[in-house]
Amino acid sequence: MDKKNVQFWKTQGFYQTRIFQKVNLHQNALIFKKTEKNGLP
Repeated sequence: MDKKNVQFWKTQGFYQTRIFQKVNLHQNALIFKKTEKNGLP
């Protein structure tokens, strides 16, 4: 692989991880709200 490709994959991986983390945070917040409403542990 040339350096350009390596750089591309590094940024791709970085952005995918960031998006994944954001989605996870969002889902956790939704689950938390639901459980709060239902009064479940």
